[in-house]
Amino acid sequence: MKTLLTQLTEYHHWATEKVCDWMLRCTPEQQHQQQISSFNTLISTITHMANAEYNWLQRVAGNSIWQEGVTTDTATATIQQFWLQQTTNWIAFVKNNDITGLMQPLVYQNLKGETFQTELYKVVMHVMNHATYHRGQLVTMFRNVGFTDVSSTDFITYARL
Repeated sequence: MKTLLTQLTEYHHWATEKVCDWMLRCTPEQQHQQQISSFNTLISTITHMANAEYNWLQRVAGNSIWQEGVTTDTATATIQQFWLQQTTNWIAFVKNNDITGLMQPLVYQNLKGETFQTELYKVVMHVMNHATYHRGQLVTMFRNVGFTDVSSTDFITYARL
């Protein structure tokens, strides 16, 4: 299981680098163009993803207060640095825990204040799956704003490297 989680977090970092590259090549107008999606702009989707990863890391560390590390007004390059730091931190989290540690339960509260208990390996899987979900939305959103240089972020593409 640890090998799988390591591969998954490393894949996530690779895919995030690709998305960040696309974002840096978009104009501010494209980044902020209104669209119909879970989050209504490219930049709001990306900041949601980066902040979610940051806050799950905070929960894993025992801090349960939601904090925005970046906002839609943050410079794109700063968002990129912040987000890639989170993906690097997830890789380190998996590598620095043995299988027994990854099986430990995490007790946390969601944004509604409800308490839950979930094994750490499931939290890692959730965070990676959450990112994959939104990356799929981002591909469509990038194309909707006229950015057509979107290449595959599928796991199998990464696995073939």
